[in-house]
Amino acid sequence: MTSDLKHAHLTDQFRLVQSEKFPVDPLSPRKARQLVRRFCEAIGQPSDTAELLISELVTNALTHAKSPCQVTCVAPWGAAAWFEVKDESPQLPTLREVDLGAASGRGLLLMDALAEYWHVEDDELRRKKIICFRLKEECRDARSAQQTEVTVAAAAS
Repeated sequence: MTSDLKHAHLTDQFRLVQSEKFPVDPLSPRKARQLVRRFCEAIGQPSDTAELLISELVTNALTHAKSPCQVTCVAPWGAAAWFEVKDESPQLPTLREVDLGAASGRGLLLMDALAEYWHVEDDELRRKKIICFRLKEECRDARSAQQTEVTVAAAAS
């Protein structure tokens, strides 16, 4: 049977895609970081900054959405990797003023500082949201990311 239907294979578009669902469990942020670390090792990219941001997003999903979350890592051919966290709450995150005495509240500030691009997609019909990000070129190496984190911490004080 022949067809006029033209299509592209995923392997032509992406060199690696990994995805895993994490339960509402205190160990989920650590397990999500491990997923990201393995992914970054497979594509030859340092993982520190991506691990930090994924940890923040997974912790937020567990704390605020109180739902399991899905972490997806995508490496397209010829482009920077991107990362997604999907949870089961339509409530969108908001950038807040940082309370220096608080143990939390810096996630989106870090996202702004370390991500080249990030956005939130909401799906009110299915009551879910996805937060996606791609790292800045200079934050794809651990030393630059650490310097940026120190700068962010100083700016917040």
